[in-house]
Amino acid sequence: EALIRWNHPEKGLIMPSSFIPTAETNDSIFEIGEYVLKEVCNQTSIWNKEQSKDLIASVNLSAREFERKNLIKLIDSTLEESKLDPKNLIIEITENTFLKNTAKKLNEIKDRGIKISIDDFGTGYSSLGYLYEYPIDAIKIDKSFVRDIHIDKQKKILSNSIINLANNLNLDIVTEGIENKNELDFFTSKKCSKFQGYFFSKPLPK
Repeated sequence: EALIRWNHPEKGLIMPSSFIPTAETNDSIFEIGEYVLKEVCNQTSIWNKEQSKDLIASVNLSAREFERKNLIKLIDSTLEESKLDPKNLIIEITENTFLKNTAKKLNEIKDRGIKISIDDFGTGYSSLGYLYEYPIDAIKIDKSFVRDIHIDKQKKILSNSIINLANNLNLDIVTEGIENKNELDFFTSKKCSKFQGYFFSKPLPK
């Protein structure tokens, strides 16, 4: 997953939670999103060619970015310029995106062979209906459900429900925020096989 950080000349490294909400109130989110998409596609394409790999990269798009009229055109041109196979790209959206009229765009994205994932599943305006109404490939279990799961009975119940739901709908599952072996052991025991978190690595430059 590609994550953006603002390397400020005076304040140092600034986390996205500090500047993305502000960027979403004006048009700068479009510039940031376009920059990230192009950088990720170019770098993933380079790695796959140089190392004969088949790496898949995930890029987050905000609800605001889905409003832009030229989103599909931007995705098409970026894939063409980078020579990245569409199957090597995942577009991540949050549940809040479904408050917008996104069905047409999501289907257009899916028709190109790009996968679609719901980020931070269970933390937004949840509606189980969109899991079959929209072309979703995967859900990401939010880290709030993961933290201390080995001692929190309610989190175990919620996580089990999410996993069972995803499996029954043939959706891929990614568990976010794995920070220790107890958390990893719980989710591997539930047959989850894709994870993110500091237990494996902190965010790294390319």
